[in-house]
Amino acid sequence: MFYCKNMLSRLIQKSSKIVPTFIKRKIAFKYIAGEKLRDAIDVSRNLNKIGVCTTIDTLGEFESEPTNYITNRQKSEDALMEISKANLDSNLSVKLTNYGLGVDNNICYSHISHLLRYAEDKNIFIWLDMENSPFTCDTINIYKRIRDNGFLNVGIAFQACLLRTQKDIETLSEYKPIVRLCKGVYKELALKEMNINIAYNSEIEIEKNYIRLMNLLFNLGCYVGIATHHDGLIFESKEIIRKRGLVSGVHYEFQMLNGVKENLRNRLINEGHRVLVYVPYGEKWDGYTSRRMQENPDIAKHVFKVFFYSLFNWKKFLN
Repeated sequence: MFYCKNMLSRLIQKSSKIVPTFIKRKIAFKYIAGEKLRDAIDVSRNLNKIGVCTTIDTLGEFESEPTNYITNRQKSEDALMEISKANLDSNLSVKLTNYGLGVDNNICYSHISHLLRYAEDKNIFIWLDMENSPFTCDTINIYKRIRDNGFLNVGIAFQACLLRTQKDIETLSEYKPIVRLCKGVYKELALKEMNINIAYNSEIEIEKNYIRLMNLLFNLGCYVGIATHHDGLIFESKEIIRKRGLVSGVHYEFQMLNGVKENLRNRLINEGHRVLVYVPYGEKWDGYTSRRMQENPDIAKHVFKVFFYSLFNWKKFLN
């Protein structure tokens, strides 16, 4: 039974690449606030009302045009301004490749430090998302540079799927970083020319590493954003929290995606855990949706239900 279920999930994940764009668009906005900043602010306000904090993200990554770095920074500053004006329990998530990471890291640092200073004035926290493996070292180096220059209002994400992550965390131990720990959404390929694997090959291995890394982070005295929807990982996380006597909002929080497993989210809130929901918005929603479909079979299954519904009820679907 488990084997069949696993095979079905893999089939859905692979097939997600051929889902028509108009189907993805229709379904994407269950998970994405909308195309405008005001949509993310409205979603965040509503989530705050039920005791959920949020992190807002402008969709987009891998920007190579320097003139767009300033545009991207302005979008982030606008988000910080609106978060402050609305007095939201919210912070900001950014992808450093939107500011030149991998193209000119000095320019990237200039933009992100400016943004952090702007956020600092408004008492708002910023998360540095971890992108795929070619940018891991650069992201860590930017984080170190940020901290060495006195910024404290910043956290960094790490991915349990990567073999290198334990050593990466250990290199930052002196900083006691605030960490978002996730399984990892990017499909990491082996370095074929050197026959080197850089990522774990199975979900079980990733989940075991996730728990190892969580314990390491708590041992180092780090605040951990436990970013997962996996029931088993959440159960094990709660056991670790209970045995260590950790306090929600002081030592840890749970983090989830907008629109995913809302019943689980609400249960965690009712149990007294701090929960942060990732609220993306913007016009560049297609790449985000495709990756989430491949990462999360629950999202992919939902997309396919909509897909088959649209085949038989296309007139109603398009309205």
